[in-house]
Amino acid sequence: MISKGEIQLDAPYQREIIWESNKMSELIDSIINNYYIPPLLFAVRQIRGQHVRIVIDGKQRLTSARRFLKNLLPYVDNSSGKAVEKYYIERLDHDADDDTEAALRKAQKEPKNFITNEEFDIFNKFEFVCVEYLDITEDDEFEIFSRVQLGVAITSAEKLKATNSRIAEQCRRLADQNHEISQVLQRKGHAALFQLIAHLMLTIRNGTENFSTGKALQIYVHSNENPSTALVNKVEYVLNQIKGIVMDKELKNVMVKNGAASKSLVKAIEFIMFGTYVSLVERPRSIRHFSQDFSALRAYLFETREGKAYLGKDAFLECMDWVNERLERENLVSARQSIHTIPDDDFDELKEEDTVPIPTHNSRNNRTPQVTARQGNSQPTKRRREDRNNGGVAVAKRGGKLPSGVARRRA
Repeated sequence: MISKGEIQLDAPYQREIIWESNKMSELIDSIINNYYIPPLLFAVRQIRGQHVRIVIDGKQRLTSARRFLKNLLPYVDNSSGKAVEKYYIERLDHDADDDTEAALRKAQKEPKNFITNEEFDIFNKFEFVCVEYLDITEDDEFEIFSRVQLGVAITSAEKLKATNSRIAEQCRRLADQNHEISQVLQRKGHAALFQLIAHLMLTIRNGTENFSTGKALQIYVHSNENPSTALVNKVEYVLNQIKGIVMDKELKNVMVKNGAASKSLVKAIEFIMFGTYVSLVERPRSIRHFSQDFSALRAYLFETREGKAYLGKDAFLECMDWVNERLERENLVSARQSIHTIPDDDFDELKEEDTVPIPTHNSRNNRTPQVTARQGNSQPTKRRREDRNNGGVAVAKRGGKLPSGVARRRA
């Protein structure tokens, strides 16, 4: 049923396969000896005209049974006083293996011992107790999963990933699309990558002046906010650059190989700070140059934090000094000029001409508007009130008219 898609193991809230092989073998032993096994929980849905059972609870148990049936997991028989690894049945057809199963098969030795006919019959006749929920919403699924896991050891990243929100949905999608990044992270697994992506998204959204704590991250992921297309695209761009480094055998070494300033594998603060840096780069930059930037960032963290680079407010703000200095030194941001501060009562009556606002990721935190310099050799934009006082450009009050000969411009 799993191979036919009638049972789906990988709902968005599900954990990865975390059971070790010895724990999986213990489940097979429980089945053959008819010990109690907790029920399996399913949400039943109609997908393309087919009844599909989505696993809410029981993924580890079903995976264990499936691997035993495919001779990828032994039943350890201790009845003789000596541990003997027995497999299900001699089989030659391995075409239905998924990528994980194919890798396991490649690494294992050829099975030699198999269960007896009596054990074979006991296993095949065993019936799992199943509970099926009909016509429940996705929110109900998430809630049931969360409550079932209350007594189970689960990481903060796994709890966060099991959130049903627009933000969590986007972060899960980005983690799926960029799963290769997990191989260079210090904390492994899909949930850890999800958490880092969510933290990066929040950092880019909030701007670089304030550090987003773990509590702020939880509030953000659980909120009803729908992340903007621009924000999602920015995070997607950052992940593409990191993935580009990871997928290049040579460049990947800056993230995984030991060096004078590295203990290898990417820490949370390295991921967040490098992602923030990439998001601020406004000029074209190659993957190779980005890999050099990461190497420089890691060296900076090692030097300033004495090898103890942990994600926190002090380290974040200190590292932003490096980010800003690197952006300026490498000339990676567009030229900008701040306009003079204008009192509120005057600003509403003025219109700046020939200026193009630069949209930035942290515009919500910028109190001073930013404008580009004029093109060519002309002088930068000045306040038109000053020009008017010097006998220059005419200015209209709201609702007024411009003198003849001056074309009106739409704001």
